[in-house]
Amino acid sequence: MPYLGFSKRWRRKGEKWKTSELKRLGKTQDSVLARRSHRTIKETIAEREARGLALPTGPRRWTVREIRTLGEYSDPEVARRLRRTKGQVAYQRRGQHIPALKPMKIKRWTRREIRLLGTAPDVEISRKLKRSVMSIRHKRRYLDIRFVPPVPQWTREEDALLGLLPDEEIARKLNRSLNGVQIRRARLGIAKPNPKHQAWIKKEDRLLGTASDQEIAGALKRSVMSVRHRRLKLGLALPGVQGSPWSETDEALLGAMSDEALARKLGRTDTAVEIRRVRLGRPIFNPKHRPWSAEELVMLGKLPDAEVARRTGRHQKRVALMRWRLRIPNTAGLVRAWTSAEEKLLGTAPDRELAKILKRTPVAISLRRLKLGIPPGNPAYRRWTPAHDAIIRLYSNREAAGRLGRTIISVKHRRRVLGLET
Repeated sequence: MPYLGFSKRWRRKGEKWKTSELKRLGKTQDSVLARRSHRTIKETIAEREARGLALPTGPRRWTVREIRTLGEYSDPEVARRLRRTKGQVAYQRRGQHIPALKPMKIKRWTRREIRLLGTAPDVEISRKLKRSVMSIRHKRRYLDIRFVPPVPQWTREEDALLGLLPDEEIARKLNRSLNGVQIRRARLGIAKPNPKHQAWIKKEDRLLGTASDQEIAGALKRSVMSVRHRRLKLGLALPGVQGSPWSETDEALLGAMSDEALARKLGRTDTAVEIRRVRLGRPIFNPKHRPWSAEELVMLGKLPDAEVARRTGRHQKRVALMRWRLRIPNTAGLVRAWTSAEEKLLGTAPDRELAKILKRTPVAISLRRLKLGIPPGNPAYRRWTPAHDAIIRLYSNREAAGRLGRTIISVKHRRRVLGLET
């Protein structure tokens, strides 16, 4: 007589799977799902594998035999043999305090190598020190060292091109940045070239004043305002316009008041007064404008614009405009030389605090300190003495840190510096 419980347990064997049962495939253990759906375990496994569903399994315990293989082979080889991940193998090996078969070789940084950081691109430094580019980059960023590419000096031939061609074309021709070309042109006081502006030649200047401005503008294919402005700049009058002669008293009044007011006072036209003033080289009257003296002009370019503005009582923009008109480069205050007193302060305090005291940027402080081989200033840093090194050699890291009042990391680092650890 057949066992009824056995047939009742597998009564749905071979039947079609329901949607609710298919949703639990791969999420529930095969034995549990087979018991709940009254199917065999083999049938449940076959259906799950046919649908490409993996069954999540819990962490597999490490056996004594598996642990013995740790350290005998490399971590990737042990992971391949035991069918585990590299991370699981490395984690278990470190937990058992088993050294790796091929420990990572760490090349310590020397002071000479640190001084080279930031003096050239990372690729060049990596070739000199025989390190990877990522190692150079990480060390430089860790020490907060920025790479400042050296700017090539401008030659006279390159300066002669400024203002003749557009800045973009000069940048491409000289293989420089557009910002560098614009800054150089502004420092030399050279105006930006305008493709719509047509320079005046001597042949065109000879035609001015021989006819009306409208006729000259039509012949030269220029605007009437451009012709009039050029004629007044050269101090030329229109043809057929004859005025009364100017006396010394009348000429003394030029520039002392506005051209309109002087024209009404002398009974002349505004254009005649303007032409006479331009011919004599008198500046236009401006009650808000104070003429520059010879002593003030000497300071332009030799002192910073802010200092010149403070001494002359003028606005800094007015000082910069006057320097630009005279084409005087702004070379004052761009690079301030280091003094011996300033260099003695390097390393005595953090770079940011010294930057406020010396009125320099933190990057300038850091670069100068690294160039002189001075360690960064840290109030919590204490220098190591031979007595401290003797305690490190006698005691363990924890006991030496307690006796010296230092951290264990500091003691370990000092032990590596002394060559006591590899």
